[in-house]
Amino acid sequence: MAKYRKKPVVVDAWQLTEEVALEILEKRRVLPKELQVAAAYWHPDRSRVSTCKLACRSLEGEVFAEIGDWIITGVAGEMYPCEPGIFHDTYEAVES
Repeated sequence: MAKYRKKPVVVDAWQLTEEVALEILEKRRVLPKELQVAAAYWHPDRSRVSTCKLACRSLEGEVFAEIGDWIITGVAGEMYPCEPGIFHDTYEAVES
């Protein structure tokens, strides 16, 4: 069996943190059309977000990102979530 190496590709990515979720829910951050809020729950005192789930329209269909996940924009402009551990094992920061 032949072996293959994945081609290096530079992607745009950002992490869905509690702070980012708060900006989205308070409409201080506009989401790209490929993303929409699927569920969100505030702490009782509304000082912070306890849960935020984003629906991502990816090439594989609708997938969901939760707080802590990274949102990656792929080479075809598609967006999809990636768990933090997998993201850090797979990607490294590049100079812009």
